[in-house]
Amino acid sequence: SIQEKEKTLNVKRTSGGQGDIRYDAAGGITIEVKNGTVDGTGQTANAFLFTGGSSNATLIVDGVTFQNFTNTTANSGAVICVQGTTTALIENCIFKNNSLPNGDGGVIYNGCSNLVIKGCAFEGNSCGKAASGGGVIKNTKPLTINNSVFKKNHALNGGAVYNSGSATLNINGCAFEENYSTSNGGAIYVTNGTLNINDYEDPESKEFTHTIFKNNGYND
Repeated sequence: SIQEKEKTLNVKRTSGGQGDIRYDAAGGITIEVKNGTVDGTGQTANAFLFTGGSSNATLIVDGVTFQNFTNTTANSGAVICVQGTTTALIENCIFKNNSLPNGDGGVIYNGCSNLVIKGCAFEGNSCGKAASGGGVIKNTKPLTINNSVFKKNHALNGGAVYNSGSATLNINGCAFEENYSTSNGGAIYVTNGTLNINDYEDPESKEFTHTIFKNNGYND
């Protein structure tokens, strides 16, 4: 596993291609990235490109802050791109001031078997006006988001989340505030698939968190 505690990583790519950490998983391996800050100032590719192939690999990202990525190389996911038979868990993370000028998913592109996001905060992220959308997430596969906050993100379509294909998107106990699009879906845009919105019950404390939409809209 990769563990960085109380440390800021300044990530900068000096050659072409996607992913400062690129992992084409084999043998069902689990990769864990825990704690610290990853600063993408000067970065032109995503931090993680993780593909599971046919190996049922697992990615866990826990307690990490990702900030200041301006990804001009990739067309999917400014910070994290997950694909293939991978399953992924992203929890207790902060994503702020990241952008993907020429693609979809200002923070995350999900094309993996199953992605769960829990207890995360996304603020001030965006993707380009010419792209399909997803200021934070472009989703094409099963995705569940629990108890997370999306604030002041923007895109052409889906200021926070863009859901396409036949993907099932589950939103549980999340807050969407002041996100906007320049076309459709100030907070969430669904072109196909299934959208489920519910409250969230913490499995340990049994406390409920309501799903809230506040001051999301259109801005050209």
